Amino acid sequence: MTPTTASTPYKDTITTPSQPANSVINPEPIIAPAPLLPLSLPEVPVVVTPVSTFVEPILDVRADFADSCQIGHSGDHWFLLMVDKTTEYVSLYNTKTRSNPLALLKEYLTFTGRKIRYLRMDNAKEFHSEEMLAFCRDNGIIIQPVIAYNHTGMCRVESYIGVVKSNGRVGMLNANVSLCFHDNTVLDFCIKWNFTWYSQK
Repeated sequence: MTPTTASTPYKDTITTPSQPANSVINPEPIIAPAPLLPLSLPEVPVVVTPVSTFVEPILDVRADFADSCQIGHSGDHWFLLMVDKTTEYVSLYNTKTRSNPLALLKEYLTFTGRKIRYLRMDNAKEFHSEEMLAFCRDNGIIIQPVIAYNHTGMCRVESYIGVVKSNGRVGMLNANVSLCFHDNTVLDFCIKWNFTWYSQK
């Protein structure tokens, strides 16, 4: 009698499909990650500040006193003429006395808002007082003294004084006014001279 083996009704079996012996199983396709795109930022406008090439000219001033042809109706017997050699700007200040050019120099600096680098004056004692020298030293103004009666060294301002006086007399003659208006006519000429000079540039 042949022994029999009890059959198990439930048996784990692995079923594989029948494949040829030379077949190759294709692996799962590898998906490469998408390349990272650059982060797009909003465009920021570039503000370019213009660089000014303007160089402020150095004030190289010549100053001298001149007497009026007649005492003005305000009592002015003198005027201080200041000429900037660099820009040919002319300033005239009528005064009753020539003993205090420092006050007129301060008035010039306040009006123009500029700093004088060089100041040429003759050897008159009022131009070289202790107050005048101290003010120029404290404000970085280099004084260029000229020996007395040397009109060549002061030729620019001396020439302007002659022009201002001549045109002042012509203006009074044409207007048929008294010579006591000399202080007004020379000041009026300097204002028109500066306007005409700069209008042609």
